[in-house]
Amino acid sequence: MPWVELKSNKEYDDKLSAESLQQVLVTTAARLDEARYYWHVFDPTDEAALEPVCGDLLDDLGDIYKDLKYALLIFQLNLEGCKEIALLDFKHDFEMHWGHHCMNALAAIHFYIKRYRQLVSVS
Repeated sequence: MPWVELKSNKEYDDKLSAESLQQVLVTTAARLDEARYYWHVFDPTDEAALEPVCGDLLDDLGDIYKDLKYALLIFQLNLEGCKEIALLDFKHDFEMHWGHHCMNALAAIHFYIKRYRQLVSVS
């Protein structure tokens, strides 16, 4: 995503209610069931940090949802400067936060789906 020049530096209150987020997390946790946790290397480019760590798909998916939903809510306000601020949030949050969650979650989901398909084909 290209860098966006802001015409305004106004901040917007978090429009995502705690109740809405909690509902999403509860539903997601129920769907993940036993496929919630996985192992990964935190930074595969750092040879000194190759110790595996436990990942949590609920945490990953929840953080991705929260960051994207917040930016989408700002984008849809249709107030002056909102679109630029939302685009900047998309870019910044992807690079600094949810991009990491997304890559780890995608790999874990890939392997959980592969394992599920193997189990189903054996049955």
